[in-house]
Amino acid sequence: MAKTAKKAATKTAKKSTKSAKRLTHSEAVQGSNLASGVSEKPAKVVKAAKSAKTVAKKAAVEKTPNPLHEKLIALMARKEGATISDFQTVDGFNIPSMAVVRIAQRHGYEASASKKPGERTIYKAVKKS
Repeated sequence: MAKTAKKAATKTAKKSTKSAKRLTHSEAVQGSNLASGVSEKPAKVVKAAKSAKTVAKKAAVEKTPNPLHEKLIALMARKEGATISDFQTVDGFNIPSMAVVRIAQRHGYEASASKKPGERTIYKAVKKS
């Protein structure tokens, strides 16, 4: 009889814990704020805008691409563009070819990839004016 009473007690305890709603952190904080008498939310902190000098300074100092990126962009800048086999001739190339398009765009080029049926994808880059 003692065993069945224990089983029944554990089953009811499990059911009661499952049905109890768990509070999120923000709900718990709100509840503690209400209990302590604080009724307003804390004011939002507004970040100061960057000064014009720092923005202009960053724009003036343009990052130079690393040597691998320079080689890949040079291949793409050719008249006929570059294919995957051209990229694989560069030592250290182990990134997806579409990533080269984004690299070129970050360095001020208009880059594109075009695929004709039965041919390899051709990647081209032209310097933005």
